[in-house]
Amino acid sequence: MAHNIGRMFYYGERPWHNLGTKLNAPADVETALAAGELDWEVEMVPIVPMAEPSSSISHRVAVVRQDKRAGEIGRVVGVVHPGFRPLQNRQSAMMFDALLGQGNAAYHIHEINRSEGGEP
Repeated sequence: MAHNIGRMFYYGERPWHNLGTKLNAPADVETALAAGELDWEVEMVPIVPMAEPSSSISHRVAVVRQDKRAGEIGRVVGVVHPGFRPLQNRQSAMMFDALLGQGNAAYHIHEINRSEGGEP
C-alpha cells in the first residue's frame, strides 16, 4: 500500500507504515521542525533555459530549497508566478504554535483508526 509519507516523527506507538523518527516525548516546535526534517527554507530563483543562458522565463520562477545544491534531487519544489511569496516552514510552525502549542511540547502524530471514522 502506498503511504505517500515524506519525513515525519511520532511519539508513542509506531505508525502502521513503520516510518518516522521515534521521539520519547511529545515535541516542542523546534524539536518538531528538526525531527520532521522541516528546518529548511526556500528561495525564488529565475528559470533560465540551458540552451539559451542569456534568456530567462520572466513569467515564472522556481521555488528551491536552500539546503540542497543545484542538481540535487528535491531541490526544486515548485514553479510559480514571480509575485508569489512563500511561507517558510518555520514561519508557519510558529503561527501554529502561537495558536495551539504556545511553546509547550504538544506535537506528535495521531493516527485515526476505522473506529474513529478514518482510514487505517
